[in-house]
Parts: sequence; C-alpha cells; structure tokens
Amino acid sequence: MRAQARVERKRAVFKDVPFWIAVTFTIECLTCLTGSVQRALSGWHRLPQGFVTLRVPAHSCAREASRLRLHARPRRRSPSPRTPAPHPNPHRIALLVDGDSIARSSLALVLEALELKGQVIVRRFYGSEHMIQKAQTELRKFNVTPIAVIPYKGGCKDPTDARIAWDCALLARDPSCICQEVADGLDAIALATCDLDFLDILHQLNLLGNRRTETPKGYFMRPAATFGEGLAQTFLDRASEVGAEGIVYGKKEDDQKRTPKPSVTVTFNANSSTVCFGEQPASAEALDQERLKAAASLLCELGYVTEQEAETGMLPTRAITKFAHANRLGPTIVWPGTAGLKQTLDRLDSLDRAKLRPNPGNLVYMLPLEVGTWKPFGSSNAAKFARGGGPVLFQDSPGVVAAVLSVLGYLEHDVDGSLADALEHFMALNEARLDSYGVRRQRWDSLSPEDRERELRQVFSLDSGRQTWRRVFSDKAARELICREGLVADEDASREEMQGAMWSYLVKKGHAEGLMPSYYHAVVTRLVEYM
Repeated sequence: MRAQARVERKRAVFKDVPFWIAVTFTIECLTCLTGSVQRALSGWHRLPQGFVTLRVPAHSCAREASRLRLHARPRRRSPSPRTPAPHPNPHRIALLVDGDSIARSSLALVLEALELKGQVIVRRFYGSEHMIQKAQTELRKFNVTPIAVIPYKGGCKDPTDARIAWDCALLARDPSCICQEVADGLDAIALATCDLDFLDILHQLNLLGNRRTETPKGYFMRPAATFGEGLAQTFLDRASEVGAEGIVYGKKEDDQKRTPKPSVTVTFNANSSTVCFGEQPASAEALDQERLKAAASLLCELGYVTEQEAETGMLPTRAITKFAHANRLGPTIVWPGTAGLKQTLDRLDSLDRAKLRPNPGNLVYMLPLEVGTWKPFGSSNAAKFARGGGPVLFQDSPGVVAAVLSVLGYLEHDVDGSLADALEHFMALNEARLDSYGVRRQRWDSLSPEDRERELRQVFSLDSGRQTWRRVFSDKAARELICREGLVADEDASREEMQGAMWSYLVKKGHAEGLMPSYYHAVVTRLVEYM
C-alpha cells in the first residue's frame, strides 16, 4: 500500500509537466547528485571530462532550474609579475674572482659582502678548465661567468693572475669590451683574491683615477679565515695605502670548533733540514714592515739579498739559510715562514752587525719539490717545504751538479751512472723553472753533456730566485700498478724486470712506441703521467 501511494504522488507531480521536461529534470537531478559526490570525494568543482550535462531551459521549470543551478567556484587569478625593486645602492660593481686562491664554496659570502657596496653587474670566475668544470654548480647558481685560463708549456708566471690584471685594465678603460651591460661605465672593480701582488694593480687603478674622473675605484676582498690574530687590520691598512678599500668577508672559525690541521715545522741546521710534526713555534702576529725593510737592506749589503728584494722588504728562505750557515747561528726555522722571519729579525737585533759575515759566494741553495697531496702537511705551502725534505746547502765545486741531481733522485751512482740521462730528465721535469733563469729548451738541445752541466752549475750558484727544483717521481705507485696487472710477480722485482714490464704496459695502452729508454726514471715518469 505504501509503495503504491508513493507512485501515485510522483504521478501527481508530473501530471501537468510535458514528458520531455520530466526527462530533462530527472537527468539534471542525477547530474547534480554525481557532481556533489565527486566534490565531496576530490574537492574539485568540475565534472569528469566527457560527462554530458543537460540543463532545463530557462523559460520552463524556472523554479526547479534556479533551485538546481550549479554555482561554479571563481577561478584564482595568477599573480601579475612583480617589478624588481631597485637596488638601494646604485653603484655598479664588477667582481673578478681568483679561483686559485678563493674557494668556489665561498662565492655566496663574497657576493653577500659586496652587495652592501652596490649592485654586482659583472661576475667573473677565473681558473683552469678542470677547476671550472668542478665549479659549474656554484657558477650557475650565482650567475657567475666562468673564464677558463689555459697555461702554456714553458711559462713561469701564473696565467690566471695575468688574465685578471688584463681584464681589470679593460674594465677601467672601456668596460664595453668585456660586457655590453656596463657600456655606461662602472663605479668600482672588486678583486677577490688572497694574492697580495694585486695591490699594485689597485694602486695603478687609483693613479689612473687621479687623471680620469670616470675611473672606477678598487675593492680588495679576502676571507677572514686566512688572517692570523690581528692581521686583518694590517690588510685593511695596506689596501688603504694604495687607494683601495679592503673588504674582509666571512667569519673566522672558532678555535674550539675548528678541526685541527696537521702542524709541521721545518728547521735548517748546518747544510740540511729536519722536518718535525707536532706543535709549531709561536708565529709573528704582525711583522713590522719597517723592520723587514731594514733587515733586507742589511742582508743586501752583505750580499744575501738582491737590490730588488731589498726594496720590497723581502727576506727569501734562500737568503735566511745562507746567512744562518755562514754566521753559524745554529738551527733556523724556515717553516712556518712568519716564525722564521721573526727569528731572523730577533737575531739581527741581538747580533753585533760589525761581526756579521758576508755571503761567501760559494754556497748552493736548493729546495726539493715532490709531487703529492698536501693534506698530511696541513697546507700546500707547508707541503712545498716539508714533502721534499726541506732546504739543502752545497759547497760550490765541479761536482756540485752531480750532488744536486743525486739528492733529487735523478742520479744514483750504484744504479744509473749516466749523468747525460740524468741531465736530460732534469730538463724534462724542470723546463719551466730553467726557462725563468734563461735556459731555453732550444739552446739546451744543442749543448753537449759537459756544457749542460756547466750551465746548470751557473744557475745553481745564483743568489736570486727561489731555487726550487722537482724531484723524480716515486715508482711506488707504478710498481703497484704493474703488479696488479700481473706483469710481474712481486712489487720488489728488479729494476730491469720492472722497467721492461712498465714499457710493455705503455705499449699495450698505446702511450709508447719505438725502443724503450735506457733510463729507468724516464719510463717511470711516462707511466706516472699516464696514470
């Protein structure tokens, strides 16, 4: 009975409504119900794609249509792009970063410190191709232009520094040569580097500004972590002296939080050096430049320092070791450098200058350089002094060249008795350094072994230059490789057997052809360079 009553009520509802309107109304109800379920499940206010919706015409069933009308949610308008706010400081700055001394990880700190001075519109990072490849992520992140500098064989100067100096000159005279965005000129040029040689570049920039009002000023940026206690102010003062503004960026690490680095001390005594790991001697917090210049002038009068070095107040390790040896001053610190300089200055203040002995002129100074990682020594400069054993002195004599080559590992009288092979290999590994002393490769090839020995003796006896020479490559890694390849049964195989196995391996890899060199270290060097 109840079911029949419901049917009768429905018939009464649609009694006066045309059939097609009733069908349309029914479909609209189903559509509304489907949309409500979908919105409840997904929160989205649109029907599934392809779903057909039939609406009741406006002129009929207006009451039902208005009751069932779906109200769409208004669309959210996408925000209009914002116009970047102008920089609070209108100064236009060009930043040149020396990749050899500034870590790529500190680019954020460099830009943060420089943004306080103005808008950095030119950002350039200088380094080798390998360094540029490793820094791609940071350079893209901060929109820095990479400048790959190619070092040429035989060159003795740092090409990165030369390129930065050249670009600095272009930016000072005509910035549009480098970047069209700075065609209107620059207000400042910032050099981010730890190399104090750039002070002269900033000094020339200041002198140019005295003649041309549109010349940009100079900023010299250096990380705070590279300064000892109290030396940051000295850096700022030196930058101010040349007409530039020094900027110390970043924070110095807390001594308690800093990971302790390996400490090494190199002490010279008699004619050789001793390398000790452990506590370093107290270094000078800030060396007095006037004391340094006075000491350099005194050693110049005694023949230990050149006039050019005396003018700049430079006391090279070569001069300190020869002075200590000639005057029998006992153990002398050569690394850390500041500790050695402080020790020398204190000695000069306490000694009777009238009794100081001049340079005898028959001392040969040499600092062996050995290729390898610097991490066990704490820094690259410490490794330069300590890895090869430290400075060595020789008495000048007809056999001094053979003695130097023996210490460097080129000549072993019990194994390799050929001095001619040792001289040729020494030239191969030290060509750039010999070129700085005027010994050119083309002329070297035309000399006899006797003339080559005479030429090296003259170079070794000079009281100028750093006199740093590369040692031969160690054959330890090469022996391990040949043993792993199964070409020899034992790493301690004889030199003849190991030399033949190394050459066979190079021929197999396509890095050698022809006859095997008779000189053992020549084969080792070729294999190490291939590795």
